[in-house]
Amino acid sequence: NDKPDQIILLRKTLIDPLEIQLIEYPNILIKFSNFKISFQSLLYFKKITKRILGANECETVIFNLYDNWIDTVSEFTAFSRLILILKGLEVDCKQIKQILGAGLEKNVKNFFWPFFTNEEWITLEITLKDLILESFATKNKIDSASLFQTEIRDIIFGSYTKTPDLARNEETCLQTVLTSDNTGKKITTTVFSTILKNNVMIVSLKKNFYNIKEMSKL
Repeated sequence: NDKPDQIILLRKTLIDPLEIQLIEYPNILIKFSNFKISFQSLLYFKKITKRILGANECETVIFNLYDNWIDTVSEFTAFSRLILILKGLEVDCKQIKQILGAGLEKNVKNFFWPFFTNEEWITLEITLKDLILESFATKNKIDSASLFQTEIRDIIFGSYTKTPDLARNEETCLQTVLTSDNTGKKITTTVFSTILKNNVMIVSLKKNFYNIKEMSKL
Protein backbone atom coordinates (compact mmCIF):
# COMPACT_ATOMS: atom_id res chain seq x y z
CA ASN A 1 0.00 0.00 0.00
CA ASP A 2 1.10 3.57 -0.70
CA LYS A 3 2.20 5.44 2.39
CA PRO A 4 2.24 9.22 2.85
CA ASP A 5 5.46 11.21 2.90
CA GLN A 6 4.20 13.25 5.81
CA ILE A 7 1.30 13.46 8.23
CA ILE A 8 0.09 16.83 9.54
CA LEU A 9 -1.57 16.78 12.95
CA LEU A 10 -3.92 19.38 14.38
CA ARG A 11 -3.38 18.32 18.01
CA LYS A 12 0.03 18.23 19.64
CA THR A 13 -1.11 15.51 22.02
CA LEU A 14 -1.32 13.09 19.09
CA ILE A 15 2.32 13.45 18.06
CA ASP A 16 3.82 11.00 20.57
CA PRO A 17 1.19 8.24 20.14
CA LEU A 18 1.46 8.49 16.36
CA GLU A 19 5.25 8.33 16.44
CA ILE A 20 4.94 5.08 18.39
CA GLN A 21 2.46 3.67 15.88
CA LEU A 22 4.70 4.65 12.96
CA ILE A 23 7.94 3.45 14.50
CA GLU A 24 8.30 0.98 11.63
CA TYR A 25 8.07 3.83 9.12
CA PRO A 26 10.83 6.30 10.03
CA ASN A 27 10.62 8.01 6.62
CA ILE A 28 7.14 9.40 7.33
CA LEU A 29 7.49 12.97 8.58
CA ILE A 30 5.07 14.07 11.31
CA LYS A 31 4.21 17.78 11.51
CA PHE A 32 1.93 19.96 13.61
CA SER A 33 -0.32 22.74 12.33
CA ASN A 34 -2.33 25.30 14.29
CA PHE A 35 -5.02 25.47 11.62
CA LYS A 36 -8.42 24.74 13.10
CA ILE A 37 -9.92 22.51 10.45
CA SER A 38 -13.51 21.49 11.16
CA PHE A 39 -13.17 17.73 10.81
CA GLN A 40 -15.90 17.37 13.43
CA SER A 41 -18.27 18.57 10.70
CA LEU A 42 -17.93 15.12 9.15
CA LEU A 43 -20.07 13.80 12.00
CA TYR A 44 -23.05 15.33 10.22
CA PHE A 45 -22.84 12.52 7.66
CA LYS A 46 -24.41 9.14 8.29
CA LYS A 47 -21.61 7.23 6.56
CA ILE A 48 -19.28 8.46 9.33
CA THR A 49 -21.60 8.19 12.34
CA LYS A 50 -22.85 4.77 11.21
CA ARG A 51 -19.28 3.46 11.16
CA ILE A 52 -18.56 4.93 14.61
CA LEU A 53 -21.74 3.67 16.26
CA GLY A 54 -21.40 0.24 14.69
CA ALA A 55 -17.81 -0.31 15.83
CA ASN A 56 -17.33 -3.07 18.40
CA GLU A 57 -13.62 -2.47 18.89
CA CYS A 58 -10.95 0.14 18.25
CA GLU A 59 -9.94 0.26 14.60
CA THR A 60 -8.34 2.60 12.11
CA VAL A 61 -10.62 3.56 9.24
CA ILE A 62 -9.47 5.52 6.20
CA PHE A 63 -11.84 7.72 4.19
CA ASN A 64 -10.70 9.33 0.95
CA LEU A 65 -12.14 12.83 1.33
CA TYR A 66 -10.64 13.91 -2.01
CA ASP A 67 -12.59 11.34 -4.05
CA ASN A 68 -11.12 11.67 -7.57
CA TRP A 69 -10.39 15.42 -7.34
CA ILE A 70 -6.63 14.98 -7.73
CA ASP A 71 -7.22 13.58 -11.22
CA THR A 72 -8.32 16.99 -12.50
CA VAL A 73 -7.10 19.63 -10.02
CA SER A 74 -3.96 20.30 -7.98
CA GLU A 75 -3.53 18.98 -4.45
CA PHE A 76 -3.75 22.53 -3.12
CA THR A 77 -7.09 23.09 -4.88
CA ALA A 78 -8.42 19.80 -3.53
CA PHE A 79 -7.29 20.69 0.00
CA SER A 80 -8.83 24.18 -0.23
CA ARG A 81 -12.09 22.71 -1.53
CA LEU A 82 -12.27 20.30 1.39
CA ILE A 83 -11.59 23.09 3.90
CA LEU A 84 -14.36 25.23 2.38
CA ILE A 85 -16.83 22.36 2.67
CA LEU A 86 -15.91 21.56 6.28
CA LYS A 87 -15.92 25.21 7.34
CA GLY A 88 -19.22 25.75 5.55
CA LEU A 89 -20.76 22.81 7.40
CA GLU A 90 -19.59 24.34 10.66
CA VAL A 91 -21.19 27.68 9.78
CA ASP A 92 -24.50 26.43 8.38
CA CYS A 93 -24.82 22.66 8.17
CA LYS A 94 -28.37 22.63 6.83
CA GLN A 95 -27.69 25.04 3.96
CA ILE A 96 -24.44 23.37 2.93
CA LYS A 97 -26.06 19.93 2.88
CA GLN A 98 -28.77 21.39 0.66
CA ILE A 99 -26.12 22.81 -1.68
CA LEU A 100 -24.26 19.51 -1.80
CA GLY A 101 -27.55 17.69 -2.27
CA ALA A 102 -27.81 19.19 -5.74
CA GLY A 103 -25.32 16.57 -6.89
CA LEU A 104 -26.74 13.56 -5.09
CA GLU A 105 -28.48 12.25 -8.19
CA LYS A 106 -25.03 12.12 -9.83
CA ASN A 107 -23.34 10.44 -6.87
CA VAL A 108 -20.70 7.82 -7.62
CA LYS A 109 -20.29 4.62 -5.67
CA ASN A 110 -17.38 4.69 -3.20
CA PHE A 111 -17.17 8.51 -3.43
CA PHE A 112 -17.59 10.44 -0.21
CA TRP A 113 -18.99 13.61 -1.79
CA PRO A 114 -21.56 14.09 -4.54
CA PHE A 115 -20.15 14.29 -8.04
CA PHE A 116 -19.76 17.72 -9.65
CA THR A 117 -17.91 18.83 -12.76
CA ASN A 118 -14.93 21.16 -12.32
CA GLU A 119 -17.05 24.10 -13.45
CA GLU A 120 -19.77 23.22 -10.94
CA TRP A 121 -17.17 22.89 -8.18
CA ILE A 122 -15.81 26.37 -8.92
CA THR A 123 -19.29 27.86 -8.56
CA LEU A 124 -19.85 25.86 -5.39
CA GLU A 125 -16.53 26.97 -3.89
CA ILE A 126 -17.40 30.64 -4.45
CA THR A 127 -20.77 30.08 -2.77
CA LEU A 128 -19.11 28.40 0.19
CA LYS A 129 -16.53 31.17 0.58
CA ASP A 130 -19.19 33.89 0.45
CA LEU A 131 -21.32 32.11 3.03
CA ILE A 132 -18.37 31.71 5.42
CA LEU A 133 -17.29 35.36 5.09
CA GLU A 134 -20.82 36.71 5.45
CA SER A 135 -21.28 34.69 8.62
CA PHE A 136 -18.01 36.05 10.03
CA ALA A 137 -18.88 39.62 9.00
CA THR A 138 -22.34 39.42 10.57
CA LYS A 139 -20.96 38.00 13.80
CA ASN A 140 -18.33 40.74 14.06
CA LYS A 141 -20.54 43.55 12.67
CA ILE A 142 -18.26 44.45 9.79
CA ASP A 143 -18.50 44.62 6.00
CA SER A 144 -17.14 41.44 4.42
CA ALA A 145 -15.95 43.52 1.44
CA SER A 146 -13.46 45.28 3.72
CA LEU A 147 -11.59 42.08 4.58
CA PHE A 148 -8.02 41.69 3.37
CA GLN A 149 -6.97 38.58 1.44
CA THR A 150 -4.81 37.45 4.36
CA GLU A 151 -7.79 37.83 6.69
CA ILE A 152 -10.02 35.83 4.33
CA ARG A 153 -7.45 33.03 4.28
CA ASP A 154 -7.14 32.99 8.07
CA ILE A 155 -10.92 33.01 8.55
CA ILE A 156 -11.41 30.05 6.23
CA PHE A 157 -8.53 28.07 7.75
CA GLY A 158 -9.70 28.80 11.28
CA SER A 159 -6.58 30.63 12.44
CA TYR A 160 -8.29 34.03 12.80
CA THR A 161 -8.85 34.85 16.46
CA LYS A 162 -9.41 38.61 16.50
CA THR A 163 -11.78 41.03 14.86
CA PRO A 164 -10.22 42.89 11.90
CA ASP A 165 -9.86 46.18 13.79
CA LEU A 166 -7.79 44.48 16.49
CA ALA A 167 -5.81 42.15 14.26
CA ARG A 168 -4.66 44.71 11.72
CA ASN A 169 -1.49 46.64 12.27
CA GLU A 170 -1.96 49.45 14.76
CA GLU A 171 -1.18 52.80 13.20
CA THR A 172 -0.52 55.70 15.54
CA CYS A 173 -0.23 59.37 14.62
CA LEU A 174 2.94 60.72 16.19
CA GLN A 175 3.04 64.28 14.87
CA THR A 176 1.30 66.58 12.40
CA VAL A 177 3.21 69.47 10.83
CA LEU A 178 1.49 72.28 8.89
CA THR A 179 3.54 74.14 6.30
CA SER A 180 2.93 76.03 3.06
CA ASP A 181 4.92 76.37 -0.14
CA ASN A 182 5.45 79.33 -2.46
CA THR A 183 2.40 78.44 -4.57
CA GLY A 184 -0.01 79.15 -1.72
CA LYS A 185 -0.70 75.52 -0.97
CA LYS A 186 -0.99 74.26 2.56
CA ILE A 187 0.93 71.05 3.20
CA THR A 188 -0.03 68.75 6.03
CA THR A 189 2.76 66.33 6.86
CA THR A 190 1.76 63.54 9.26
CA VAL A 191 4.25 61.18 10.85
CA PHE A 192 2.86 57.71 11.55
CA SER A 193 4.33 54.80 13.43
CA THR A 194 3.05 51.37 12.46
CA ILE A 195 3.57 48.41 14.78
CA LEU A 196 3.57 45.15 12.86
CA LYS A 197 2.58 41.81 14.37
CA ASN A 198 6.24 40.85 14.76
CA ASN A 199 6.74 44.00 16.90
CA VAL A 200 8.71 45.79 14.15
CA MET A 201 8.04 49.53 14.01
CA ILE A 202 7.78 51.34 10.67
CA VAL A 203 7.79 55.14 10.63
CA SER A 204 6.19 56.75 7.58
CA LEU A 205 5.28 60.22 6.30
CA LYS A 206 2.00 61.13 4.65
CA LYS A 207 1.46 64.48 2.95
CA ASN A 208 -1.82 66.16 2.01
CA PHE A 209 -1.93 69.31 -0.11
CA TYR A 210 -4.62 72.00 0.26
CA ASN A 211 -5.00 75.36 -1.44
CA ILE A 212 -5.12 78.04 1.28
CA LYS A 213 -7.08 80.52 -0.89
CA GLU A 214 -9.75 77.98 -1.74
CA MET A 215 -10.11 76.96 1.88
CA SER A 216 -10.54 80.59 2.97
CA LYS A 217 -13.65 80.88 0.81
CA LEU A 218 -15.43 78.06 2.66
